[in-house]
Amino acid sequence: MSEIKYRSLKFGIDKVKFRLNDQGVTYLEADQELEPYAKTITERFMHWAKIKPNETILAQRKVLESGQLGDWQKITYAQALQ
Repeated sequence: MSEIKYRSLKFGIDKVKFRLNDQGVTYLEADQELEPYAKTITERFMHWAKIKPNETILAQRKVLESGQLGDWQKITYAQALQ
């Protein structure tokens, strides 16, 4: 079997404050300021459509008649915006 390789990924919160109270309740708190919530569900989409219009937002593998997987079918932010 071949070894699976992963690329490094920075994702969200990576440091937390941890404390336990007298009743055994565990508290976990982000050790950094959280970014503000988007005002609308499309706000982040519009941001990335402006910043990286040619980046892929959605993709799926084409299923060939043989049942095997073919090439990726991709939609960029610019295409999705249309």
